[in-house]
Amino acid sequence: MGKAFPGPETGLWRIVLRLISLFGSVFGIIASTAGAYYPINSFWYYLFFSICGFWSLIVLGFLCFKLAPHPGCCIAFDLLLIVASAWLVVVAGIGITYDYTRWMGRDIASLVFAIIVFVDHFMMFVLACIDVDRRRRLHNPKAPYREVSPGSV
Repeated sequence: MGKAFPGPETGLWRIVLRLISLFGSVFGIIASTAGAYYPINSFWYYLFFSICGFWSLIVLGFLCFKLAPHPGCCIAFDLLLIVASAWLVVVAGIGITYDYTRWMGRDIASLVFAIIVFVDHFMMFVLACIDVDRRRRLHNPKAPYREVSPGSV
């Protein structure tokens, strides 16, 4: 974690994406808390949204000080959060279809915030992959091609 190299890693749009993830996580916790008849039933929502919120806060802290965490770190955490949110969306989506109580609307709100966070982390994962490729090309330029003799490779 050092000074960011010149590039779009510390752009304003990255801060906006992280803020969307942070607010989605906070509102997801609020929706899952309000939607739970028994709060322990929302444990996975709490865990997922808390991890997403803390990760977004950490990266926002770096971005606000014009530092950029290594894109490989962002790839790893965002990929883990994508897998976790996909699992959460599938499991919660299946659970909601069998529930016709008055709590169903709040469960749907939690599911919507999980989908928003999923899409947001997927976008940040793709952007981190682009940054890793850009960083790799910056630090490892292609070796010049030189033909030794006619017809050699």
